Amino acid sequence: MPACGVCQKILDTGPHENELTGMHNSWDSLIQSIEKGCPICFYVWQKIRPDPSTHYRDVQVNRFECRWHEWRQRSEAIESAPADIRFDLWISQLPESYKTVEVHLVDLGLCGTSASSPSQTLPNLRKLRGHDATAHVVLDQNALSNPTIDSIVSWLEHCQKHHKHCRYTPSSPKGSNNLPARFLDLHGQRSKTWSLVVAGDNHPVRHSNYIALSHRWADGMPKLLKTNIDRYQSSQRDDVLPQGYQDIFALCRRLSVQYVWIDSLCILQDSNADFQKEASSMTEVYSGAYCTLSLSWNSESLFFNGRNPCTTNPTVEHHRHGDKREAIVLAHGQHYKEVAKAPLFERGWVFQETMLSPRIIHTGREQLYWICRQDSRCEAYPDGFPTKLEWELGTLSSSMRRDFTKTSSRDLRQLWDLVVKQYSRTSLTYETDRLVALSGLARLWASLRPDDYIAGLWKKRILSNLCWIDDNDGAPQSKGGGPVLNSSYIAPSWSWASGSYVISYPAWISGKRDEIPHLYSFTEPQMKPLAYFQSYDVTPRGPDPFGQIDCAYITLVCYMTRLESVEFAGHNSQWWATGVSLEEPKKTQSFHGRVNLTLTHYDQSLPCFLVPLLLGVTGSAIYGLVIQQAVQGHGKGHGKQYKRIGHFEDRAFGRAYANTMELAAQQLPGRGDPPQIGEYQVFEQNFKRCFSSWNFKEDSHFQRLKAAKGEWAFEGEWETVTLI
Repeated sequence: MPACGVCQKILDTGPHENELTGMHNSWDSLIQSIEKGCPICFYVWQKIRPDPSTHYRDVQVNRFECRWHEWRQRSEAIESAPADIRFDLWISQLPESYKTVEVHLVDLGLCGTSASSPSQTLPNLRKLRGHDATAHVVLDQNALSNPTIDSIVSWLEHCQKHHKHCRYTPSSPKGSNNLPARFLDLHGQRSKTWSLVVAGDNHPVRHSNYIALSHRWADGMPKLLKTNIDRYQSSQRDDVLPQGYQDIFALCRRLSVQYVWIDSLCILQDSNADFQKEASSMTEVYSGAYCTLSLSWNSESLFFNGRNPCTTNPTVEHHRHGDKREAIVLAHGQHYKEVAKAPLFERGWVFQETMLSPRIIHTGREQLYWICRQDSRCEAYPDGFPTKLEWELGTLSSSMRRDFTKTSSRDLRQLWDLVVKQYSRTSLTYETDRLVALSGLARLWASLRPDDYIAGLWKKRILSNLCWIDDNDGAPQSKGGGPVLNSSYIAPSWSWASGSYVISYPAWISGKRDEIPHLYSFTEPQMKPLAYFQSYDVTPRGPDPFGQIDCAYITLVCYMTRLESVEFAGHNSQWWATGVSLEEPKKTQSFHGRVNLTLTHYDQSLPCFLVPLLLGVTGSAIYGLVIQQAVQGHGKGHGKQYKRIGHFEDRAFGRAYANTMELAAQQLPGRGDPPQIGEYQVFEQNFKRCFSSWNFKEDSHFQRLKAAKGEWAFEGEWETVTLI
């Protein structure tokens, strides 16, 4: 579809340098051009709309003007690659002020005639130029059209044949059924009925492709209950379900996939026991699916009945550049908004489903998207995104999901920290699901890298896993006054899952060799342990060790230093807090570090203590916990029981703590309580050797610290502490 007369005139002549050239001077004028199919006007609307679910007819605008501003061309670094032509639009849309929108064109006339050069950077542009008319996909008003189905089938076949990371599925017991415990049978391509299948030894189908659904729950959606499970196992008409479900069934049948898994219809919704059992199988359900259908936006109809294909197709236009040349309009930023920024991805359960799924079909607002572990495509670009757009969907299609298919500890070492960081930025309807909704990924992780799972943390990396930081910075994640503390017990205070925190980790921990017992050898040049992890205990609420828990504790042998006072300025964190002071026999010295307290755990009537955990040698930083004795314990563990109430970080590693570590080395007891044969002795000997002599391989910074140490230290004592 050609550009409207207004836009084509600009393309033909170009704006005058350093001048604003009038475009549409009213909202109605812009809308009329959109409805006639002008791709540039539609792109302007995409850039200024609040979100992809908003329709331009529903927006009230009192004053609107849009002007072109100068024309610039950027050459590509790659020889023979298409040039990027950019127009800047200045748009005034009340009640907003002026904003700049970039309209990007890729100049096809500069591609050259070689078949290989353009394909290396923009694989499908030669088809879009019209040289191969049969390959130019024209979108239909409905995404169940033959061209779209053909594209999806080719994506699936290509992925299965060529993508080794997408073929990976977690190992399952020998002879087990790859189908879920329950699934829906769609009764063939021409059928209009379905039924629930309860898999078992007597069921004739044991191995078959199925599609899994990832979606947001809505009011009135059909649910599997104890009262209808028997009825659903007999044939049901499609139209007993909402239109969205009928659309899902229609797509599956068009793809010749007879089986589908939908959580609301395959898990009993009035049985907590069934929920716990089926929640523990999510690893197999999503990683074993032929494909996952992700309903990114809520809509009565999933497949865009009535969409305007003229504005969705990548459209070739003419522009002025000497002789007339062709250019394709690139919708920068829109694909990312349609998928990664869709409401669906705000949900915690969906994060896990996305990570586990090898192949995903996303329903955007205007077209379908394909994302697997190695590739991303869409209806408008069925042969692959142009290079200039590939980055937009990279967050879902590449590193994190692909890394979960690797077995190297080096590749996986820091991946869990990134998973927790991303997951903590999602929301859950029920906070009790905080560990459950990640249990599938935890189970997969354990199969790749055997380790003990401790309430969201891992034993081998327990010291660095304890170093999580709440980035709420005094603001609630959802609503209320600060981080939302779970009203019922979800996790211990030292676990990131104990509240709705927004998690990050100190940057200097990333990429270090931080596993126990390697840390206790003190051979890691960039990180030294300052505490000894002695034991742990976790009591699961059910049979799943990765799901809900009733209680948990860890026991540390650590050097505790008392905090004398804490002053706040109306927030739960006090960065570079000079109001935090440490108790010392002769004097009080300000602690010029970062202290963050989780107010939901804090009792001002009880003393607080610093517990250093790790020393970052390169960054000269000490990281540790702020703890407080628990008023009510749970009767397990050794010694006094404490709760984590926050963390501290001394990035400068000042003279006080330099002396403190030397004092701690002198006082470190010769055995644990109870003693750990071998491992504790290794920690003890190396700690004393390291901090008594400041043996840091002639590091110049620490040599200066050694020479400049003062006469005082923060006095504390070694304790065996149980954290609950």
